[in-house]
Amino acid sequence: MISLPGSIFGELTKKYVAEHRFNKHSTKKWQTRIINEVLLPKWSERIATEINAKELKQWLLGFDVSDVTRDRYRQVMSHLFQWAMSDELVPQYLRTFDSTFQSANPCTRVKGNGFSQRSDYEALALDTEDCFALLSEIKGNTGEYEVALLVATCGLCISEALGLKWRDILWDKEVIAIRQTFVYTLQEGAKTKLSRSKVEVPQLALNVLASWRKQTLYAADDDFVFASYTLHGKQPRSGSVLVRDYIRPAAIRAGILIEQDGDCIQKMAKWSAGLDFTTSGGTASQRS
Repeated sequence: MISLPGSIFGELTKKYVAEHRFNKHSTKKWQTRIINEVLLPKWSERIATEINAKELKQWLLGFDVSDVTRDRYRQVMSHLFQWAMSDELVPQYLRTFDSTFQSANPCTRVKGNGFSQRSDYEALALDTEDCFALLSEIKGNTGEYEVALLVATCGLCISEALGLKWRDILWDKEVIAIRQTFVYTLQEGAKTKLSRSKVEVPQLALNVLASWRKQTLYAADDDFVFASYTLHGKQPRSGSVLVRDYIRPAAIRAGILIEQDGDCIQKMAKWSAGLDFTTSGGTASQRS
């Protein structure tokens, strides 16, 4: 096998994380987590070009995870190899025992059962009755109720709701301007190219938001609407924590999720890491 200087897998990962231009900060964060928690414990001291497809596949199949998660591990490792090849840190091709050539990226030859890019997750719309039942269960939780109501009535993505600042609410026009989203860090613009820049807001939601602004410690125009008190308003609250600590328990109490032996049988979709408040009859307002 060919070994170039610095082609130890652990060294390549450090350069990859430091030098690769990730499309989003959130992508860098979850890839770095997989690298540190999954890939490095096994491969850190190995010469990258000596990692073969057979042992890699056997190792990946040893994880008790879904096929989608296992394939994600493979993809991150493959991205790393492709980057190293393009930067000439490892060769493009390697000579095999029979004098033919194959890609230096062993992940391209890891295929078959146990690897799938398709998730079994199916998004289901929450009907209006269940939506109101859920909101009723969390109405007493100041802050949690407001964000849930906003997602339910305006059809916002949770990342768009958490990215809102008070200046984004155009009270006189009854509209919210989607100027940024928040997933690990603040990102300019709507979540996707198909997302529109403005959302109509029902008067009920505006009244609730106006009341919330009088209660929150962070009510300046440039403050987050759902600012984290723990982080002293520097970031919005965590969507996954909102779901774990408030939304899912409320959904169980409302009978929307049925808990059996510690697991939840879903009657409805996931929102962020838990639930989706878009009603089956259409949202109360449409994007413009």
